[in-house]
Amino acid sequence: YEGMRQRLAVSLREAHEARIAEARLREEAARAELAALQARINPHFFFNTLNTISSLLDDDPEQAQDVVETLARLFRYAFRVSDTRLVPLSDEFAFLEDYLTIERARFGDRLHVLTDIDEAAADVRVPGLILQPLVENAVLHGIAPRARGGTVTITAVATGAGLALGVRDDGIGFAGDPAATIRDGHGLGNVRSRLRTRYGDGADVTLERDPRGGTIARIVVPHTEPVGNGSEGELA
Repeated sequence: YEGMRQRLAVSLREAHEARIAEARLREEAARAELAALQARINPHFFFNTLNTISSLLDDDPEQAQDVVETLARLFRYAFRVSDTRLVPLSDEFAFLEDYLTIERARFGDRLHVLTDIDEAAADVRVPGLILQPLVENAVLHGIAPRARGGTVTITAVATGAGLALGVRDDGIGFAGDPAATIRDGHGLGNVRSRLRTRYGDGADVTLERDPRGGTIARIVVPHTEPVGNGSEGELA
């Protein structure tokens, strides 16, 4: 009996250590995905913003200064969330507002933005920079190719099952299979990978054609505790 008790204790300890190791690996994988995502987005966006600032310097130096300050806030936030687990959704929307301020300086009256965040969703914690790739896709692939531009609509609703996020554009739409558009190594593919690493199969990102014209990207986050959940490392 004593031998069995000892073997059981060892087995339980080993199982507990294995669970801790698995959680640590999944957390590290999520952080690696975020770092990779930042590395792909930031240079592209950074150089486009530099071009925007350069074009504004002669005609509107005050706006050029505003864009510089906004860009600094964006990068401070991006660096901060790379070291956190979860951030309030309201912080993500504030980040998106800064991001879109710069895009509006670039596109002018061609870009219109509508936002609608459910009051109950504002404090829900989500992985940092989870919405920006969807918005960037909507602007660059939906709105930018159109001479007259268009509108990007960003929504967040707290549901009984979790959190539903949506980014819709009324742009040119896309060809091919929606599922094939979300590829590993690309923006939306990385979002899906990060969501599934953190939440399992309960979270996902999808892409669909809007019957009214344009594209709708959706993110679903369940009401479950993500792997590695806790206050440590969260953005205050």
